[in-house]
Amino acid sequence: MVVANAPEHTRLRRGLGQMFGTATLQKLRHVAEETTERQLDMLESHLVKGPADWRSVVSEIVPVTAITNWLGIPGRDGARLREWTHAQSAAQELFPSGQELDVADAATARLELFFTHLIADRRALQQTDVLSQWLATWDSIESDQEQADATVRRLAATITAAGIETTVTVLNNVPWILGRHPDQAKWLADHPESIPGVVEELLRWDPPVHLVSRVAATDTELNGYSIQAGEMAYILVGAACRDPKWITDAATFDIQRGPGRGGHLAFGLGPHYCAGAALARLEAQVVLERLLARGQLPRVVSATWEPRVAFRQLSELLIAHE
Repeated sequence: MVVANAPEHTRLRRGLGQMFGTATLQKLRHVAEETTERQLDMLESHLVKGPADWRSVVSEIVPVTAITNWLGIPGRDGARLREWTHAQSAAQELFPSGQELDVADAATARLELFFTHLIADRRALQQTDVLSQWLATWDSIESDQEQADATVRRLAATITAAGIETTVTVLNNVPWILGRHPDQAKWLADHPESIPGVVEELLRWDPPVHLVSRVAATDTELNGYSIQAGEMAYILVGAACRDPKWITDAATFDIQRGPGRGGHLAFGLGPHYCAGAALARLEAQVVLERLLARGQLPRVVSATWEPRVAFRQLSELLIAHE
């Protein structure tokens, strides 16, 4: 779905249905709240002994728990799904090494095998979960059951990988960015009703994906530049989110930014708009809500970045109490 154009993209997108309607989001909010509270309690126990890694304790756990719960995947599978997803994303970097591509290919194969077995189980059980509903939908579209299974497998693997890897970055940015703007964090503590707007500014200031690549289907001209059919174009999402031509005070992080001062492209635009945007927003809002309910945001001690360009990612984010 990510690399398809209409009409194939339209067909795939419609086959997903309304993934995150009101009832589904209410259920997943409950899951996110329970998970966040549990992981913050665990974080507190670690902090008694000294600085703790926010990523491994909180930001990696909340997204994978939400995704596995939504798809009806046993929680015990979350750790390996996180591992495969992270390894797979290296293939989408600007200049991946041969070794990174080998690791990414192996992780992709493991993801596909995992969902192959899972889909076979769902066919045998004939349940009413999300994957079973997709199977029923694609059975009505495809005349070949194997093709229907393959489509659902690819969709499930893609959405799982995207939902985990990018949301981890969004949740890392909660303490990382707000910790570098203490005055705004203090204002937020007095205005928790502003959390949805704060999440949007976090997404604009440092989107989880800074670069995407596209191949031109036809000769075209974009902003005065000629792009030939078949040529690769690199779209700098991070730069677009801070473009002063379209966004007022684009270089300033401002959690009181109103809608009239410009939005962001963190979730894309148009037909390829992120299918899981509502869930990512919900998880970030819940984490902020639970942190503020505890009285203070954690203090960042150190941050270690992975050498990536497209998928912004911290390998470690050590925090401590104020």
